[in-house]
Amino acid sequence: MTNDGHKLYFYIDGQRFLHKKNYKIDTCSNTFLKKIKLSKPSSLQQETYEYYKSKKKEQEKKMNNGTLLLFPVTGFHNYVKVYVLKKVNTGKLLKYEVDWNDSVF
Repeated sequence: MTNDGHKLYFYIDGQRFLHKKNYKIDTCSNTFLKKIKLSKPSSLQQETYEYYKSKKKEQEKKMNNGTLLLFPVTGFHNYVKVYVLKKVNTGKLLKYEVDWNDSVF
């Protein structure tokens, strides 16, 4: 984790996540973990690809005219909401809202 005053960067498993000053930081309990889907950053790229692929097929069926949609050139980062969780003490977590900036393909 690096901090330049206005932005906080998290480097995890070859992925870079950015928390801007105007984004949310929440404190939550460990029970929050049961309500969300946890993914390792190293598998996030593949999971996001699979999600986008299924949504793409669904949309192509709705269009029903034989037109195929293209995959995004820059990746699938904008199709998921990502939070970085940091343990602060027993039973408490900090939840950082982040943008997924870079990934290693």
